[in-house]
Amino acid sequence: MSRTFTAFSYGSLIEEPSCPERVRSVKLAWVHGWSRGFHLTSTYRGCPGPRARYPHIVEPLLAEPDFRRSLVLGARPKPSTVMAGALVTWDDPDGEVARAVDRREGVDPAHPEAGPYRRRTCEVEVDGERHEALIYATNPDHPRYIELGLPQQARALLHATPTKADRDRGALYLLPLVFYLRRHGIQDPYLESLVETMRALVGELPQPVRRSGPYSGT
Repeated sequence: MSRTFTAFSYGSLIEEPSCPERVRSVKLAWVHGWSRGFHLTSTYRGCPGPRARYPHIVEPLLAEPDFRRSLVLGARPKPSTVMAGALVTWDDPDGEVARAVDRREGVDPAHPEAGPYRRRTCEVEVDGERHEALIYATNPDHPRYIELGLPQQARALLHATPTKADRDRGALYLLPLVFYLRRHGIQDPYLESLVETMRALVGELPQPVRRSGPYSGT
């Protein structure tokens, strides 16, 4: 068994990794032939109305009595596209990290193609060199898969944004990724457009709590 586990992260695994104490490195990376998008629903990332920072912002397609549904990022193949993210490597002599990340992404080893994400391989560029890496790809056949326009995505994320800035929901799920890319001089057109759409609805957005340590996305 490999003593390390490595995956390309295009979202929360950069600054909110599983098994953070085992993270060995987080390196700026580029993946070829993939694009990211908010096309999976999540009950974990939602925010009930009493805890919501923007309870008046509602996306009807995700509205439920307690408003627990929100959106999370996924990745889909897209030829001639390059996506920036991070190559995250963990020490994993016992395989626990791989199992933990699979559980987090809803990958069941007994039914690996049935969850919201599927394990796939991709070509990643790090420091000018290309490597093969693991990526958790969106399963378009899963019941949580959804197609929404940018304004709908913005409303769903805003309603899921909690009053406490240390909880990664809604805008506080998106912004750490945006800031990570900006720190490396990268402005992702899709993510930046989503941020501007959100700002047009509510003005200034909350500042997420910056993590520290070897997995802080620096």
